[in-house]
Amino acid sequence: MVDMGLGFGGQSMGQWDELEGGDLPAIIQLARQQVAQLTKALEGRQGPQELGIARQVRELAWLLGDMDGRHELQGQQMARLDLLMGELARRLDELPRGRG
Repeated sequence: MVDMGLGFGGQSMGQWDELEGGDLPAIIQLARQQVAQLTKALEGRQGPQELGIARQVRELAWLLGDMDGRHELQGQQMARLDLLMGELARRLDELPRGRG
């Protein structure tokens, strides 16, 4: 679960670690859940950090929407997904504690 006050680490990153090298449908499903949680958590936030995170979440949503049924691109997409999720985790961990 994403907790904007505590950053992205902990349970969310643990879920990603469990799927390391796992099956693609489970990874896509977890990423979609994270994007939905982040989108909801970012509603109404206006700071520059939140806006950067929101842009990144939109890119993730676009990438995830394009992953189904495109086997020839999935390797590239998974590499991009991994990069985006790592960057997103870093950005969320940089948010000041106790906001929201």
